[in-house]
Amino acid sequence: MSPAETAPTGRHKPVLRQLDAVLRPLVAFAMDLHQHPELSGAETRTAACLADALEAEGCTVTRGIGGHGVVGVLTNGEGPRVYLRAELDALPVREHTGLPYAADGPHMHACGHDLHIAAVLGAATLLARARPHWRGSVVVVGQPAEETLTGARAMLADGLYDRFGRPDAVLAQHTAPLLGGMVAHGHGQPVLAGSVGLDVTLHGRGGHAGRRS
Repeated sequence: MSPAETAPTGRHKPVLRQLDAVLRPLVAFAMDLHQHPELSGAETRTAACLADALEAEGCTVTRGIGGHGVVGVLTNGEGPRVYLRAELDALPVREHTGLPYAADGPHMHACGHDLHIAAVLGAATLLARARPHWRGSVVVVGQPAEETLTGARAMLADGLYDRFGRPDAVLAQHTAPLLGGMVAHGHGQPVLAGSVGLDVTLHGRGGHAGRRS
C-alpha cells in the first residue's frame, strides 16, 4: 500500500487532532506517575493526580474510598452503568532502566499501573468530550492496594456499589507486549489471572530425573 493510500483523509484529520490533543498530555501524566511511585496503602499523590484530572474533565469525583480509592462519575442520560477500573499502587522494586523519567528510590511502577491510570484517564477524557455519541453512566475507579489484594475488598466494604450503583459491566486492562494499536481480548477463559508462589520440600532418596521433549 502506497503512502498516499495510508495517509489520513480530510474527514479523519479532526479526529486525529483530537487524539493528539489527548495523548500528548497523557504521556506526560504517565511519566510523572512513573517518577513518583507509591506503595499499596500510601497512594496519596497518585490518587490526587487522578482525581484532579478527572474533575478537570467534568467528572463528579469522590476521594478516599476504601483508603485512597478514587471514583469519578460521568452521567449522560439513561443507559448502562459501566465501570472502568485501574490500579494506583507501585511495587517495592528499585528501578535500573536508566530512563530519563525513571523513579529515584526503592519503589517502581514495575507492573504498569502508571500506564493503566493514564489509559483510564484517556478513556474518560474522550468520553467526556464525546457525549453526543453515547448514553449511560461511566464510573472510573482508581483502586488502591491492588498488589496486596486488599484494595478492592476495602472499596466494596466502603459501599462502592451502594454509593455509585451496581455496574452492568466492569472493564479493566493490562499492558502486554503487543504491536502498537493492537488490543488483546480474552473470551470465556481467565486472562492474566492471579497466582501464588509455593515453597515445596520433598523428603526421600535421590534418583534420576529425565524428561521427553
